[in-house]
Amino acid sequence: MKIRAAVEAAKESGILILARTDCRPTQGIDEAVARIEMYVQEGADILFLDSPADDEEIRRAVAAAARRPSFAVLSPGAARATPSRSQASALGFKIGTYPTGLLSPAVAGMKAGLAALLAGEAAAASALPPAELRTTLGYPDYDAQAKRFIVPG
Repeated sequence: MKIRAAVEAAKESGILILARTDCRPTQGIDEAVARIEMYVQEGADILFLDSPADDEEIRRAVAAAARRPSFAVLSPGAARATPSRSQASALGFKIGTYPTGLLSPAVAGMKAGLAALLAGEAAAASALPPAELRTTLGYPDYDAQAKRFIVPG
């Protein structure tokens, strides 16, 4: 009913409805595929099977989506199949997300920075040089735009 209501509410708005099922780990792939098939019948635009165990489960979910785009999580995390971008495409996924793809390396960098500070260092060995960090963060553009607001003298 939620999918039906969402599809009805989005009608003619340009909003796409992504229907997700998280039941595979607790209720099995058969129930998850049945839900995807129901979501298709209700008019969902994009289908998402969370936590597929392997390529065969992915293939079943993509087939159940009946040529509508299938969505995948492509960064490592929970106990689930995590295909590479090219593998995901070959399996039939059309949309992928990388929820920890940038977060994990950023946290690793922060941990390295904290460990360096704890060890008495000024910065981690992996830290960007100050000039590169300033450029990456856009400081030169900011400084150039801020010049017109600096009071002379």
